[in-house]
Amino acid sequence: MSNILKQQPRCGQKLSGTYLATFLLTILCGASIAQGSQANLPSSPSELDRQFALKVFPLLKEKCFACHGDDAEKIKSELNLTTREGMLKGGEYSTEVLVPGDTDKSDLYHSVTWKKPDLEMPPKENDRLTEDQITLLSDWINTGAEWPDETIQKAIREEQWTAPANEDGILVKTSGGQADTWTYRRYQPEDIWAYQPVIKPELPITDQTDKHPVDAFIDSKRNSKGFGKAPEAADRILIRRIYFDLIGLPPTPTEFKHWSSRFNDSSDKAIETGALVDELMASTHYGERWAQHWLDVTRYADTGGCLMTTNVRMRGGIGIMSFDHSTKTSLTISSL
Repeated sequence: MSNILKQQPRCGQKLSGTYLATFLLTILCGASIAQGSQANLPSSPSELDRQFALKVFPLLKEKCFACHGDDAEKIKSELNLTTREGMLKGGEYSTEVLVPGDTDKSDLYHSVTWKKPDLEMPPKENDRLTEDQITLLSDWINTGAEWPDETIQKAIREEQWTAPANEDGILVKTSGGQADTWTYRRYQPEDIWAYQPVIKPELPITDQTDKHPVDAFIDSKRNSKGFGKAPEAADRILIRRIYFDLIGLPPTPTEFKHWSSRFNDSSDKAIETGALVDELMASTHYGERWAQHWLDVTRYADTGGCLMTTNVRMRGGIGIMSFDHSTKTSLTISSL
């Protein structure tokens, strides 16, 4: 800034022509610089730009880049698919990998459809594109195969990261991933229902609404699917079901006789059912039964023979510690 502008005039002092001229010149120059900066900013991205940045490019990266561009020294078939220029150039076996506006002439499209025996990409059948993904790629080619520069793509991605939910799902706040694709990964609400805030929904109106809220929801869903209500289970069937559900074992003859007698003599079977459930949940067998799911997560197996005898002996202990006392649950799970 000019030194003359640093010397602020005192109140009532007459402004000199030099001061005014310098002041106006500074304002005009500042406005010119600001307009020049705005001119360098990318214009508002088009819908095609958004489609590419959010859908097409991630698809190409997932399915193609590992063999065709991620490693510049190991590009297969001399075909680099990481840029539009690379696609237009083609590779060892085709110079018409990408023909903007025409899928029929684009070998990129033909390869992902697997309709030509000698042109099937990705090569592993498990990695094949879905019909929706093929349609996405086809639409991109037919609309001109626009490929916005990285600045525009980054701006589009960062804009999406601020949206808690969109058509692709919802964001889940985490401590961050090893890459932005994981940090800002989106999930379908039904896939992560257990991590959503607990809410109290309105009870559906059914003939079970006055009995128990859970029964009301079950009845509502069952009715919507057109299924009738199952008959009430006999005492002997109910007892066996509870045993198998909670400890994975049938009742012994003595246990069965004991609980059958209690159910027969009781005027309120709900009380006896609750008592049976409480007794089984306090059993060490309950811990063993439900710890097996954690053992499955850790890929435990009894097939190691003599080399894994320690793990075989620990199996029951893990179950008992995990579920017999709730205060030990977190300790045991973390040790698994």
